[in-house]
Amino acid sequence: WPNGIFNDRIKSYIRKKQKAFLPCPEKTLGVLARGTDFVNTHLHNHPIHASKELICQKIDEVWETWGGFEYIYVATEDASYCKYFKERYGDKVFFTDQERYVTKKDQLLAELHTAAEIKRAGFDLGAEYILSINLLSKCNSLIASGGCSGVGEALKENGGKYENVYIFN
Repeated sequence: WPNGIFNDRIKSYIRKKQKAFLPCPEKTLGVLARGTDFVNTHLHNHPIHASKELICQKIDEVWETWGGFEYIYVATEDASYCKYFKERYGDKVFFTDQERYVTKKDQLLAELHTAAEIKRAGFDLGAEYILSINLLSKCNSLIASGGCSGVGEALKENGGKYENVYIFN
């Protein structure tokens, strides 16, 4: 799992994008921040994720104690989270160039993915998610807003090499 079970097209995509979005993995705190329908809709039988404000409190708390960070890489599908993190941490923050969304109360992210006006090729949608989680798995340490399949995948791909891990419960 540390190298993923990816075909050559995905491996090439990751290699091309990594330098731009994760310039120094060993000095980067990885953050998985679920927003959109995980925050606005609270899906039945799904974990409740920490807010962006709570995540930032945790980042501030561990920045010095975990030590050695220069950057923050944030894996998120929520456009409002990107804006919030960029305003708070400036040039220390990196994101991929994936398509991002903002949902309304009771609106599901899946509904936006299937909407005709923003419908995109399956490869692009899947490759963006694979890249986002793969880069997260290469960071020095991890903070995650709660349990989800992305956290499990990042931990699996990381292969136990994170120096520190905090997952909101």
